Amino acid sequence: MSNKVFDSLMEEKIEIFINSFRNTSRAVFFDEKSKKLIHPGEFGVYREKVVKDFLKFFIPQNLEIGSGFIISQNDEVSSQCDIVIFDKSITPLIQSSELQTFYPAETVVGIGEIKSVMSKTELADAVRKLAKIKKIKSDIQHPNIHSKRDFGFDPKTVIYDSIFTFIICEKFSFKLDDDIEIYLNEIYAGVDDWHRHNLILSLEDGLILYNLKQGETDVVFYHPIFKGSNTHRFMKYNEKKKYHHIKTFAMSFFDGISHATVLYPEMVNYLLGFTPVN
Repeated sequence: MSNKVFDSLMEEKIEIFINSFRNTSRAVFFDEKSKKLIHPGEFGVYREKVVKDFLKFFIPQNLEIGSGFIISQNDEVSSQCDIVIFDKSITPLIQSSELQTFYPAETVVGIGEIKSVMSKTELADAVRKLAKIKKIKSDIQHPNIHSKRDFGFDPKTVIYDSIFTFIICEKFSFKLDDDIEIYLNEIYAGVDDWHRHNLILSLEDGLILYNLKQGETDVVFYHPIFKGSNTHRFMKYNEKKKYHHIKTFAMSFFDGISHATVLYPEMVNYLLGFTPVN
């Protein structure tokens, strides 16, 4: 049985999110006469803020949401990320004179891309970008796990050791039906399974996640690393259960983010490089 208070609050948040993302943003930044966006940059910033406000309802208090670039001790710098979710308790404030923010990969637990009407090309570009950022954290040498546990850091097999990655868009400009598996496998050619996205949410179309086989049972899942056991799954928008795909996104997002592995950022490695102790 669901909790009526929580469910009511969630639906209220979803309705505000959808209205602000889809309707208010266009009312403010779209010119009906010219059929063009006014200040497209500000339009994107507004939608990013709308998403951040929505996601804050589902993240633990030790985490914070920002935007910027991911860096690593291996001298890697990502392209700019719309959404960066990080552990604020151990993340240093690294900013340029232009207030561009840089986050150590060790403390980043989630990355998101925000799109409007997304084409197949834009989807391919976005998931490849997210895969590259996942790899930045996976490639950290000599990771120092912030929380206590009895096993080491291994993104290949431990689902919570990878950065949780997601895309949110208003809708797809194409149809995703039976060819979803073929199409996404083509996009990810040459990319390791554990670097694939976690969730792709289209407000109007549905949610792309994974179908994990456990014996004779199919389980909806949001992690991609179980090679040979999971396939992509498209949870289509259902008018009778109109918020089901968004609620599934929210529940999966919370679980993935709240359990994500946080590493301690050794600043000496960023300045001097790692030197093993003899």
